[in-house]
Amino acid sequence: MNNNGSIMDQLNLVASLSDVKHDLYQNTLLLTTLIDVLAEKNIIEQQQLVDKMARLESQLDQSLKQLEKMTAQLTQK
Repeated sequence: MNNNGSIMDQLNLVASLSDVKHDLYQNTLLLTTLIDVLAEKNIIEQQQLVDKMARLESQLDQSLKQLEKMTAQLTQK
């Protein structure tokens, strides 16, 4: 029975990963389509997106570093 439970757990994990992969694909397709339409209509340029992505990534990195520091401080107490 333990072996069957293990197999079922693995199947459930594979199914969940498949769902996540499908969702990621759908979101990527939607985002790509949206960017293409905005670019075709001259609403936004590719370089604007690249610049904005770089700024957001930098902000996210800073936030994650602050969170790591806070977590480290809390675990030391």
